Amino acid sequence: MKGGTRMRKVLAMLLLLATITCGFLFARPQQAAAAAYSANKLVDYKIPTDVLQVLLDNSSYADGQTAANKGLTPATVTIGDIADLTTISLATRTQNADGTFTSAPNDTVADWVNSATDKSLYDIDANVYNLNLDGKVDASDGPLVTEKLVVNGGTEYPPFNFLMQIIASGSMATTVDLTGVTSKIADNGNAQMLMALFQTNRLPNLQTLILNNDNLGNLTDNWILASTLLGVTSSQRVTTLSLANNGMTNFAEGSAYSISTYLTTLNLAGNDMTNISGTLNAMLAEIVKNNGSTDLSSGTLDANNWNTLNYITTLINSNSGTIALSNNSVNAIVSAGTGQYSQFNLNDGAVLTYLSQMDDASLNVLKDNPKLSASTMTEIDDQINGTGSTAANELTVSQGVDFGSGTIGALNEALTATGTLKIQATLAAGASLTAQVSAWTAGDGSSFAGVLTLPAATNNLWERTNLQATPTVIYPNNSDNAVQIDQELTGMLLTVPADEQAKVRAEKYTAQIKWNIEVGTSATQK
Repeated sequence: MKGGTRMRKVLAMLLLLATITCGFLFARPQQAAAAAYSANKLVDYKIPTDVLQVLLDNSSYADGQTAANKGLTPATVTIGDIADLTTISLATRTQNADGTFTSAPNDTVADWVNSATDKSLYDIDANVYNLNLDGKVDASDGPLVTEKLVVNGGTEYPPFNFLMQIIASGSMATTVDLTGVTSKIADNGNAQMLMALFQTNRLPNLQTLILNNDNLGNLTDNWILASTLLGVTSSQRVTTLSLANNGMTNFAEGSAYSISTYLTTLNLAGNDMTNISGTLNAMLAEIVKNNGSTDLSSGTLDANNWNTLNYITTLINSNSGTIALSNNSVNAIVSAGTGQYSQFNLNDGAVLTYLSQMDDASLNVLKDNPKLSASTMTEIDDQINGTGSTAANELTVSQGVDFGSGTIGALNEALTATGTLKIQATLAAGASLTAQVSAWTAGDGSSFAGVLTLPAATNNLWERTNLQATPTVIYPNNSDNAVQIDQELTGMLLTVPADEQAKVRAEKYTAQIKWNIEVGTSATQK
């Protein structure tokens, strides 16, 4: 196949943070652990000191310092200390140059979890999970207070159960990283039951849950996962779930996962996803509704499976959100949309999203697609004939940007972000880089429409540009050649317009920037 990339969909989504306070700098009210157990030391729950050291080295507070850097040790750390962490991790986390983090399984933790059997290190009896709920785990006779587990008439002291209960007491945590905790547990079912000891709905401020490399398989034990690991309350706002490298091919049919309600990012990279069940489709549909992104790029979907083909074509034909698919999946879906499955033809938006991944056979199949417009047919012809752009559009955007805190009484003043926004792109001739920002929303349901001011680029690529809810052209490539963009920007501004200020509360707000490459756009930079 000749020709270049035709990308019209969101290629990058960035989470931005800002906190609005009432006249003083304070992120949000802490939900302190109950006095009855907040002073309890973690070593008293028989958790090994080397495991606790991993926790201290890789967990951090709002100022970015790790618990270890704050001087906490395995011998001194308490549940109250854990409750104040904003990132809680049992994985090895490495900070990248752009401020993001890479997680890897920690052998010390994984070996410990794999070192013993049921009842010595952990208890995964069906009656145990009820003891992890609010009102029971923290009751006066509950496990956190008494440092023991009373189940089925017996008394136990399983340290892994206690550790999961303690991490779930992290009332300030916005990120929990459990990458690799059960990576050495050979049986998927046991791995699921162990991870289900983590009661996600106890963390009111949680936004990101990372469960990579945990050998969870196809989530066959969803009867318990739906109410524990993948269940949230109606007031929680979990936006990112990562399940990369878990040996998945599908999600088992069963209960829906409430964690998907506000998801904008689902990472299934590294899983050979071959089918889409009703359970997985329900989760993907929520993310599409939220205009979010899902990574299914490591698998080849079985387009001969009616349910899978029905679900995926409905999702990508919605033209909302982004689902990353492998080349094999794309071509299988296009080829399947003929004959008895002609009802699964792709529409204009879906074709243009995945056009660059299609082989010649798929492009020729599309020529018989009655859903497609004349302009889309022209783009297909360009791909077949090689008359389109010869440069591939590529875009990577990363950031470590935080707008910090502002005050209700000073909403007329712009907030200046700390950190760096890094934009790397290749724009083919005729392509444009665009961006838009979502509404700023808080956990209490309040929201406002802010104006983000993107700093001017070096080399006069663009001037200071305001981003709002509708796409704004940042840079149009009006030349006949590809253009390379490599920018590191600081000093992004957030302004609350006068007519939006009454909507602002003393809360923590988040928003997302959606970056697009548009092909054939005639708009000029604003």
